[in-house]
Amino acid sequence: MDTKSFYGKRPNRYGRLTRYILTGGVPDDGNKSSDDVDSSHDGDEVSSVAGTESESDETDSESADGGQVHNSLSDSESDDTSRGSVRAGSDNDKWSETSTATGLPKPFTRDSGPFIILSPDAKPTDYFQLLFPESLFTLMCNETNRYAASRNKVADTCVPELKAFLGLIIAMGIHRLPQLRDYWDGFHWVLNVPQFTQVFTRSRFMHLWSNLHLVDNAQQLPRTDPSHDRLFKVRPVIRILQDTFLEHYYPRQNVSVDESMVRFKGRSSMKQYLPLKPIKRGFKVWSASCACCGYLLNFQIYTGSEGSQERGLAHRVVTDLCLPMLAHRQHTVYVDNFFTSMPLLTELESNGISLCGTYRTNRIGFPKELTDKETLKKMKRGDVVARYKGNTSCVVWMDKRPVYLVSNAFMPDTTSVKRKNADGSTSLISSQSVLPTTTAIWVVLI
Repeated sequence: MDTKSFYGKRPNRYGRLTRYILTGGVPDDGNKSSDDVDSSHDGDEVSSVAGTESESDETDSESADGGQVHNSLSDSESDDTSRGSVRAGSDNDKWSETSTATGLPKPFTRDSGPFIILSPDAKPTDYFQLLFPESLFTLMCNETNRYAASRNKVADTCVPELKAFLGLIIAMGIHRLPQLRDYWDGFHWVLNVPQFTQVFTRSRFMHLWSNLHLVDNAQQLPRTDPSHDRLFKVRPVIRILQDTFLEHYYPRQNVSVDESMVRFKGRSSMKQYLPLKPIKRGFKVWSASCACCGYLLNFQIYTGSEGSQERGLAHRVVTDLCLPMLAHRQHTVYVDNFFTSMPLLTELESNGISLCGTYRTNRIGFPKELTDKETLKKMKRGDVVARYKGNTSCVVWMDKRPVYLVSNAFMPDTTSVKRKNADGSTSLISSQSVLPTTTAIWVVLI
């Protein structure tokens, strides 16, 4: 008797884990895939999940991009009818082999930097109060007293006391102890922190800890309500920080949009798991930052699936973060292949914003000639094939694997990048760049 046919095929012991890694907590980027429309890309390594994963392992920068490779699965889970409405190569004949771009890069004449310049002898608390204004602590004081009264307790706190309370919490992040009560353990000479006792007694600190609030609970909508906000308890702080971040600094021309992770190992429906990220578990935050200094300009906290969206998650995130503050000011936004799409490039361009980023070739709008297998096989390391349409340039550059790039921010130019050889030496590889002459951003994107 054939035991395999009797007992069935032995299951892959990694199957369950793989399914969780590839699908658990990964949002749909909203960009439609052309896999179902054109079967000629079924075997293309850049269109398959396995090929994308092996490509991400090839360079350090792609490994740093972490969980983005898994979001390609969400493309294949999109509605088939919406995919079939547009063919990926329907406008291939509009792409040219010669560039007709003019007026690039666009001049940027706005002043950038902080709006408020403090004196040289300013204290760290003066800078802190620029971003965390007095109104935030006033709100915190009122809501903490309200919540304590609803529990038939008396908080009777004030703004200076809450500032001291927050100061101790920040200090606890620097000087970490196993348990909260250890900071006031007067009988243990190793754990006890006398400075904490000088600010708060343990009972008073724990009283504020248990009653601290930022919003009136009576205004919270039930979870069954479509308008329920998962971040309702901290929404006032998010809004105040979003306003103060924008009020005190104006970015230079280049702005970067990406995701970041805030480490969290507790229980929350908003917690994400991205196995290839340095921080694998935590809260995902969409961030728009000034590329010159990393100053956080705007942010959104990802709370989970948002249901069907006409533009898609990645498209919505970039436009929400960038359009209100950058529209018609000649900025350039840099993104990775999770966000880049032709509809996004078109919308930003109509609002006076340029886009530059790597591209997933299974999305609509990318020239088919640049993903042709025969063309890729003939390319050696450093070779470039490009197609142009107006100010938009689409490029495939051969490194160890093909790198796809889309930009409408710069004139095509020839430059070189450093690459390490197997023996540890470095060599310069020529490439056609659609980025500025400095190659720092180029290296990050690939």
